[in-house]
Amino acid sequence: MENKPNSPTKLDETLRQRQSIIADRCYHPQNGFVPFARNEIEQSVNGRFEKQVARDPNHLAVVTEGQQYTYDQLNRAANRLARLILAKCGADSAPVALLLEHGMPTVMAIFGALKAGKIYVALDPAFPEARTRYIVADSQAQLIVTNTANYAAAAALAQDESLLLNIDQISADVADDNLNLDISPDSIAYIIYTSGSTGQPKGVYQSHRNLLHNIMQYTNTLHLSPLDRLTLLYSCSVNGSLRDIFGALLNGASLHTFDVKTKGLADLAQWMQDEAITFYHSVPTVFRHFIDSLMGGETFPHLRLIRFGGERVPAQYINWYKQFFPDHCILYAGMGATETSTTRQCFIDKETIIHDSVVPTGYAVAERPILLLDENGRPVPEGEVGVITVKSRYLALGYWRRPDLTQEKFYPDPDGSDARLYVTGDLGRILADGRLIHMGREDAQVKIRGHRVELAEVEQTLLKHPGVKEAAVAAHPNGQNGHYLAAYAVVHPGENVTTTELHKFFKNNVPDYMMPTAFV
Repeated sequence: MENKPNSPTKLDETLRQRQSIIADRCYHPQNGFVPFARNEIEQSVNGRFEKQVARDPNHLAVVTEGQQYTYDQLNRAANRLARLILAKCGADSAPVALLLEHGMPTVMAIFGALKAGKIYVALDPAFPEARTRYIVADSQAQLIVTNTANYAAAAALAQDESLLLNIDQISADVADDNLNLDISPDSIAYIIYTSGSTGQPKGVYQSHRNLLHNIMQYTNTLHLSPLDRLTLLYSCSVNGSLRDIFGALLNGASLHTFDVKTKGLADLAQWMQDEAITFYHSVPTVFRHFIDSLMGGETFPHLRLIRFGGERVPAQYINWYKQFFPDHCILYAGMGATETSTTRQCFIDKETIIHDSVVPTGYAVAERPILLLDENGRPVPEGEVGVITVKSRYLALGYWRRPDLTQEKFYPDPDGSDARLYVTGDLGRILADGRLIHMGREDAQVKIRGHRVELAEVEQTLLKHPGVKEAAVAAHPNGQNGHYLAAYAVVHPGENVTTTELHKFFKNNVPDYMMPTAFV
């Protein structure tokens, strides 16, 4: 049967065929792109960064709160910090926690920790103390790097003030040249904590080589160059920040930080125009609120790319993209996880037509193929629904101090290659044109504002309240292609537990995105 010009099948074919056409236009207007060579992943992250410093030391590296820092300034500050970390902790490769506000302080501390051969664990000052305390203990951090503004909070987490390092008190007399430590690309670079089904967050850890491979793919797909100016809207404690921080600073580009949690979004548009941002990156939920703040007269002449991650993208967002942003601007939607990096991608331009209610999950990413497996671990027949499983040499190394969970979710390749398999727990179906259709979860997990939330962890939090006897948590559609959490509690006889009390209890124990909207 012949496809009509505007039939769904014809539109699907057109979208697939236009992927490479749109991707080939995804450059800075003045280009400047230098491919990220494959041999560049066989080093440490700081090795790649120091090459950018040597190439153009006076180029703008980070802008925070109107303060500008060159590559040379960032590098020297990180070198000084690295020496003090080594003086405090010795040369062992061990976790170092970072409790600093959004922006330059955390970015500098990340590179300082990496230069010292340490594993960085970025903490979000906005998170409840109970959660942060758990992460510090579970990661077995040897040191907490902080500053004067966060010192009291850090001191409350540390058993001894000798385990604290205040970056505001670093002397200018500390040597600031490169340390040139021999750091293997197999060394662990970071631990990022995500929601866990046991009632506590779990740490995902990754090597320098695999992080560099992630950034290599990101760079070469989106043609990042020293001419680009990237946003950092994500907290440095979450996976989304990796592409912003390292996508910018491992390519000689500029990183521009904006703290959404403290500033809100009312001033974001003006800030983007003032900073001449070329590359915007956020979860779709933040973008929706950003659109709500626009007055209609804004122009973003420098913006060449909008990147979404973390959530499915409603088709309405494409209409907003077409309405508010310049014709040369391209939209890129990626799907992935903290354990896998990006596994599917979709390029969209002003001519793209989306006929479904959501943007397609997208098409394959090199070296991260997706398999659909049945309950016995065998591939499902073509067109059937199966568990989405990612095959790659560059998956996360596992879950920190959780060999049981690592063994449950990560498998050797049954074909005998040096790749591994990661079982996502998502269900999917691959269409004839190669698109992956996401069919939901096999387990009790949901995305809230781009964050992965295990319902079991929310239930366990509710059960910790002394007045609660039984608890259940459910996720319900919010009418905006997302979900909200509803908590159901049975209290102990004679207890009078109010909604206000439960709300306060959750606020003291979990991040805001894990707080139930309704209590029953």
